[in-house]
Amino acid sequence: MDTTVVKRFHEMKKEWGFDQMVLLNTFKNVSNGYLFNDTCAFGVEVFVINHTLNSESLSVFGRKGIKNPIFHWEIKGFSKIKMDDSYYVSEVFNSGGTNWKLIIYPKGCQSRDGKTFSMFLKLSADSNNPDNSTIYAKYCLRVIDQINSKHYEVSELDEWFNSFQGYGSEFMSLEDLHKSSNGYILKDTLIVEVEFFVMSRSKFSVKSMEN
Repeated sequence: MDTTVVKRFHEMKKEWGFDQMVLLNTFKNVSNGYLFNDTCAFGVEVFVINHTLNSESLSVFGRKGIKNPIFHWEIKGFSKIKMDDSYYVSEVFNSGGTNWKLIIYPKGCQSRDGKTFSMFLKLSADSNNPDNSTIYAKYCLRVIDQINSKHYEVSELDEWFNSFQGYGSEFMSLEDLHKSSNGYILKDTLIVEVEFFVMSRSKFSVKSMEN
């Protein structure tokens, strides 16, 4: 049986395999030669292809290894904030050795339905992140309930970030955001958070082959 495949192994994907190598009845049929005297043998032949001087390094940090895993953004005078093109940007903050910023759409993101409060996470332009690096993050975006502590969050978000694109989520309807009994806006103050659970940096370097 020819099961030759090409797979790329790295720190975040150390294991590859097959859900079904051969039908169980076929495997147990002794006439096929897979079982002999109730014994079977397994093997793998590995070929390294396209070997170059290029290299990729990956550093991974779990929750305990991330410095400043939570960024708490308190937005006072929420109804009066001045926005650029319908969005509002946080100060630059550092988490896991990388500079980030949060972006919110207080009146809804027009590229979506325009009726939903949206929040996005993005690498900062001054993140000191070279063009050949990407940052992986598993994180949660959260709106704080200042009355009942029943915070609204979107968890299990995970993306590979570069310096050009941000990722996030449509949170809740603008009606729910402004509903006083929900406690999301209190004394014209909104509080949002991002919490990181896993972070890694992948850096790819290309080396020329010189004589």
